[in-house]
Amino acid sequence: MADLRQHSIEVILKNQSPSGAYIACPNMADYAYCWFRDGTFIAYAMGIVGEHNSARRFYAWGATVINARAGVVERALTKAARGEPLSATDYLHTRYTLDGQEGTDTNWPNFQLDGLGTWLWGLHKHLAFTRNTTLPADWARAADLVARYPTWPDYGGYPTMIVGKNSGSRSTPIPWLVYTPDYKPLRVMSTNQSTPKLPMKFVRLYWNTVSSMAIL
Repeated sequence: MADLRQHSIEVILKNQSPSGAYIACPNMADYAYCWFRDGTFIAYAMGIVGEHNSARRFYAWGATVINARAGVVERALTKAARGEPLSATDYLHTRYTLDGQEGTDTNWPNFQLDGLGTWLWGLHKHLAFTRNTTLPADWARAADLVARYPTWPDYGGYPTMIVGKNSGSRSTPIPWLVYTPDYKPLRVMSTNQSTPKLPMKFVRLYWNTVSSMAIL
């Protein structure tokens, strides 16, 4: 079992891109991408086994991808505030190429909000693993963008996808996480509960049922 564990670590390190991205599958074209959700779970596992540099490179990749699309986030926020409908170009994708580009397959269901929430959760875990108390400046910018990113209701019901299913059905955002300004989770709440009166800025991050059960 120890050999299998070490071999798994070596496979992950071997296939991690120089950019820091974790490829989903190195020999299947549809999965020659890096997902925020899947990559965060890999980075979390690497943190558990002490491969913090590998995890750090992934989070740096994520921050670069998000910061490069700050305009998308700001446009979505502006439209949501005005009550304008958001289009297919007004959201961050769930997966990107290893060098941080959008995929060319327009039929892929890229609107999956859980990935960004998972990435933000992973940042907190990475800081805890490495005993750091502050985020690098570019990571903090990306975290702020994700924290301010419109949540599911702001998209006017634009269909988001359920993790683990390829049916194309819409997911129901059941729980949310409440985060403090330093992105540490305070509590998990159900959408049928009222928003707490907190003496601090907070953000609601919607998760689908599968992701919530997997990491909370």
